Amino acid sequence: MLKLTLLLLFISVCQSSICQTRFYRQVGIIEENGQRMAGDQSGQFITVTPQGCYDSNCYGHTVNNGFLNYLGLDNNIHVYSGESYWGQAYYFFDRDYQRLNIKPSNGNVTYIYDVGSAPASITTSSKIKFHDHNVGTSLIPVPVPDLTVPENSSPVRESRLVRKQCTNCNGSGINPSPTGTVADYTGQGTKVYCQYCREYVFRHSHGSCPECRGKGYVERREY
Repeated sequence: MLKLTLLLLFISVCQSSICQTRFYRQVGIIEENGQRMAGDQSGQFITVTPQGCYDSNCYGHTVNNGFLNYLGLDNNIHVYSGESYWGQAYYFFDRDYQRLNIKPSNGNVTYIYDVGSAPASITTSSKIKFHDHNVGTSLIPVPVPDLTVPENSSPVRESRLVRKQCTNCNGSGINPSPTGTVADYTGQGTKVYCQYCREYVFRHSHGSCPECRGKGYVERREY
């Protein structure tokens, strides 16, 4: 019995030494034009392992947003790449894992997070994908209270993050307007049916929707 207890204690110590779970709060957003905006103050638990990192709850259990592989240390920045709440993304941690910048691969927006202490009532990440095998994956943020209390401020109105389908691409994430041409090696110049143009046209390509940056939805805060 004593040996079993010591073995379980040894496993627990080993796991805690190689897996670290920290709480990060979104403090800023850098828009595509370089302008910095205030963050939504939402929080994410992120667990780091020798192989990579993932969004988790406070116990280090994944919330199934995806897994990002560790690419290495570049100029004292730990770089991770893989699937996340935002789709394919890069996670950039400073050397001590006190600051996190998240940059989705399909856009030029950067989300800035600082490490901190989670409120006692918060046990899981704010932004979690909703998995439904019938309709695909949706993004449903879990409400998290504002963690900052301004001095001498009037009561702050509660807000919620609302997600709506992009009206420009109707949720496809694809630019409805052609963005380039595609070589026709048949030499026949045959028109083909394009599901985005909804007509027979010469071969061309469609890039990501400029309105939603390829996500298929837009988000805004409502009070």
